[in-house]
Amino acid sequence: MAAPVPTLKLLTSLPILVDGEKQNLKIIQRTSTHYAKLAMHLLDDVNLDIVHGLREKCHHDPVEIVTAIYKMWISGTGENPVTWQTLVGVLKDIELNSLAKEIET
Repeated sequence: MAAPVPTLKLLTSLPILVDGEKQNLKIIQRTSTHYAKLAMHLLDDVNLDIVHGLREKCHHDPVEIVTAIYKMWISGTGENPVTWQTLVGVLKDIELNSLAKEIET
């Protein structure tokens, strides 16, 4: 994995190598349209109560909503431990397998 612990900075732009070329994996951007599923699995928000509150607070902006979800998770709310492995597992659970694989490599 790229770093011992996920941070908002790394979730915004995670440096990776693709065919020997340095690129930035934009995890927040790539998961923004899946924020409801992400919150259900990452924050255990089964009734989407957290998501409902974040929609209003973030003015329905998916990037802001998913950023808030990750911030809550990094702060200790939801799935533990806060590791890349946990995030990869959640991404697989919500069928974002391609992104999960990119993070793993």
